[in-house]
Amino acid sequence: MKRLCIIFTAVLTVLCSCGKNEDAPASIACNPSSVIFESAGGTKILSLASSGAWTACTDGADWITVNPEEGKGSEAVTLKCSQNKGQKRDATVTFTTKGKTFSVSVSQRKDADTPMVDDGYLDPRAAFAKPLSREIMYSTGTQLYMLGNVMQGFDFTDEKHFYYSQCPSTSVDQYISFVAGPNLLYSNYMIVERFGHMTQIVAEAASDGKTYIWCNSNGQSMTNGYGNSWTISRIEYKPGAKYTGGYAGETFFLEKNPSYYYDLQVSVDFEARRLLIGCRSPKEANMRFHFIYNLDEVLALPLEELSCTVKMGSNESITGDGASRTETRKIQARDLSRLTPLGQFKVPRGKSDSETYYYSHQGHEVYGNYVWFYEGQAKDGTKVPNSIAFVTVFDYTGKVVIPRTQIAAVGDDATMKSFGFTYDGSAEAESMKVKDGTVYLGFACHSAAASKNRIQNILRYQIK
Repeated sequence: MKRLCIIFTAVLTVLCSCGKNEDAPASIACNPSSVIFESAGGTKILSLASSGAWTACTDGADWITVNPEEGKGSEAVTLKCSQNKGQKRDATVTFTTKGKTFSVSVSQRKDADTPMVDDGYLDPRAAFAKPLSREIMYSTGTQLYMLGNVMQGFDFTDEKHFYYSQCPSTSVDQYISFVAGPNLLYSNYMIVERFGHMTQIVAEAASDGKTYIWCNSNGQSMTNGYGNSWTISRIEYKPGAKYTGGYAGETFFLEKNPSYYYDLQVSVDFEARRLLIGCRSPKEANMRFHFIYNLDEVLALPLEELSCTVKMGSNESITGDGASRTETRKIQARDLSRLTPLGQFKVPRGKSDSETYYYSHQGHEVYGNYVWFYEGQAKDGTKVPNSIAFVTVFDYTGKVVIPRTQIAAVGDDATMKSFGFTYDGSAEAESMKVKDGTVYLGFACHSAAASKNRIQNILRYQIK
């Protein structure tokens, strides 16, 4: 079912008076200042607090109503959208009192097929506290084209279309495998060359009937393969195809001349029309940066010719990679630095095991108005005696909304072994997804053949 989204953005404007005390600006505030309607015909309540009588009017709109139209003091105001569907429309609702005006911009636009759960707020703490069970084991035992390598990212467009990414440390090639459902082996795969570490891919079932993979691109040679990518690319998934040259398809830069931000990793909420870029910086090595954009604004950016200089070769473990060298590519891409982010923040590396980002960053998600941060590490028998994983949820300013919460299901070796989740207690957090009020956490585990035959598992937590 198609969803119509009504978004309210509050703008406070102080009007000039003629110096009379009785015309001094009054106090006026609206809570919440941002409202999303899940469908036409819905209603939302605003709490309008003012120090005097106020009036409200809609700016030439016959599809949005305000009730009551005026009141005194603190008042519950109902906003309602008409049943008209399929149009993009704009209006303004203005509340005025004693020289101060509070304007709410109202937009109606057609979004994705699945309605978002409110503004995206979920509290997963009770669910994450549950021990491992068959109920939350959504997919287990999946083997990919590169049997000995762990997944770096995963996503699915429906119950029969799963996509996993891998980044072998001994190859210039990265791999994206297609799997036709939970608990199955790969059916086919696609290769991308020198794109990067392939962390946190996104799968998009587009309106043209094709599937596109969003992934990092323009990767650089490192000691453990290709990574530290400068860009994000959106490429069509084609079984058996190989994309060469380090990037392909639609490509996006975070800055025109990349020198500050690198290791770009993408997340997209198609329902809320949000795009998240997570990245690092050589100048602030102990931080992870997050930039959230309006997806429609991103896709409307013009194509520009941008330069990208990458390091290649020098990794002796990669056969045929050649000597150390640099390559400057002139590419057509969309420059995200032209946009004002909806939000941005950075997460410092934790200094103790009780702080967020103490363990390795393993993925992130944007879901509605929130950003989910995933970290963890497989057991090593010494520093980490048991596998461990955590999730922290932030708002767009970096304020912690859900405190760092441990995933109880991977802390018990005996239970994981008894369920066949992993044969030796090793479970490394790898990528996460949040869809329709449900959280999916990926884990790369050992099969009975240990590292020679890795298995990829997904836990599912239905929050709403």
